[in-house]
Amino acid sequence: MFWDTSALVKLYAEEPDSRFFLRLAASSYPITVSTIAAVELQSALTRKEKAGNLYQGARTALMAAFDEDRRQGRVVSLDVTDAVIAAARSVMIAAAVGKANAVLRSLDAIQVASALSSGSDTIVSTDARMREVARDAGLKVIPG
Repeated sequence: MFWDTSALVKLYAEEPDSRFFLRLAASSYPITVSTIAAVELQSALTRKEKAGNLYQGARTALMAAFDEDRRQGRVVSLDVTDAVIAAARSVMIAAAVGKANAVLRSLDAIQVASALSSGSDTIVSTDARMREVARDAGLKVIPG
């Protein structure tokens, strides 16, 4: 199962629906992410900390937990290869001219392309635009 950062963050920073995602992750370890997830997670946690939604210093502890999950094999990162970039370009074009009729952000296109390249038929994401594009690309989307 491939995880987008919008869902991944819920494993590390408590949000109203975190329990659902924690149960899902526990039943599907290891979870697969793109290497860009580390940067996106850092960004999301920094925003939360600056907004006062995390205590000062929590970002560092939560990133350490993510890094430990990677070291322990609970989170597996897939490299962004030339093939993934080519697929991301195709995903962006398909999103713009297809059913979604959406302009997809570049990192979101890389996430969808990474999911397609991962061999998984499922992406876990809470990003509405990405979910629509992923469905159009043939991926199952969780939550449903």
